[in-house]
Amino acid sequence: MQRSLYERVYHHFLVQGSTLGEAVRRAKSEVLAANPAARPVVEGWSLIGDPALRLSTRPEPPTGASPPEGEPGDPASSGRR
Repeated sequence: MQRSLYERVYHHFLVQGSTLGEAVRRAKSEVLAANPAARPVVEGWSLIGDPALRLSTRPEPPTGASPPEGEPGDPASSGRR
């Protein structure tokens, strides 16, 4: 039962891009719907953290930012200007 719950949490959080709080809420609801006997396991799960947390799987480059001096792609690091 624990495994089913955490697999659903991670599916909603990482695959579907839900917030952490929404992922936990959905996973608990789905597990209880599939197996009402899982209530003690579901009730034992508490989110300690920010329920609005969302992971970005594709980081976006900062707009208008240039690489720090000496970084690849910086003309100053290659001696050309």
